[in-house]
Amino acid sequence: MKLFICFAFFMLLAALSIGVAEWGKTMQRADIVQSWNDDSAQYVATGPLNTNILVTLMDNDNVSCDAYVSSVKHDRVLSKQLRDLGFKSVQCLTHREELQ
Repeated sequence: MKLFICFAFFMLLAALSIGVAEWGKTMQRADIVQSWNDDSAQYVATGPLNTNILVTLMDNDNVSCDAYVSSVKHDRVLSKQLRDLGFKSVQCLTHREELQ
């Protein structure tokens, strides 16, 4: 019985440490995208773990958004860098694409 309690306690600690680590990454992603804000675009990390990049462009129309999202999606280097940071998708208005 004591072995079971020790094992359960160890598993609880492991789960908590994973949760804390993931929360830290979530907050880091939010800080990263906010640092990109400028006069031409505003960025916010959204979703349960901040894995979506929501972009609001200065010219926030469908054509500009479609062009922006497509350019990010098809830029393999940028997409890989964003995925390495934990992002999974980019969105502008209603146009959302998964990073490849």
